[in-house]
Amino acid sequence: VAHKFVEGMALVGYNDKIILATFSAQQDKRRKLDEIMTLLSYGNYSGKIQRVASALCRKIFGSKTAGQNIIQKPLWSKLSKESLVLNVGGDTYCYSFPTVSVALNAYARKNNIPCILWGCTVEVDRLGKKVMDDLKRYTSIVVRESMTEKALIKAGIDSNKVLRCCDPAFT
Repeated sequence: VAHKFVEGMALVGYNDKIILATFSAQQDKRRKLDEIMTLLSYGNYSGKIQRVASALCRKIFGSKTAGQNIIQKPLWSKLSKESLVLNVGGDTYCYSFPTVSVALNAYARKNNIPCILWGCTVEVDRLGKKVMDDLKRYTSIVVRESMTEKALIKAGIDSNKVLRCCDPAFT
C-alpha cells in the first residue's frame, strides 16, 4: 500500500496492526485504506476544550509544539515500545514549521520508539537549530533526491541515518 500514501500522515504499527493517522481520512477511505488498516483522522483529534488547552500551552510555554501532548493524545495512546512510526515526509520540512512531525518525533524518541521520516524533501533554508535538532532525533531519514541527502549530511545529520530512495510516488 506504500504507493497510496500522501504526505501529512503518520503510519504506526503495533501488535501486527497498522494505524494511519491522516489529514485526509475521506480520501483514504475512497482508496479503501480503511479495509486494511485503522484510520485515525488528525482533523477529528480533539474537541474544543482540548484545542483551547493546547492553544494555552503554546502561549504559556512559547513553543509551537507545547500543546501537541493534548492534540496528539489519540495517536500517542496507541504507541508502545513495540511500535514503529513511519512519518511520511513529502514537503513537510519545506514550508512552515512542521509542528505535528516535530512533536510526534520527539514523543517517539522520548519513549524509545523508532521513528522514520520517509520519502521527504528538506528545504535547505529550513535547516535552523530547531529543525536540525528534530531531524537528528529520527532513527532514519529516507530522502527522495540527492539534493536533500547532501544538504542533510552537510548540515550535520549522520550519513548512516540518511538513505536515498526514489520518491514513493514513482515506485
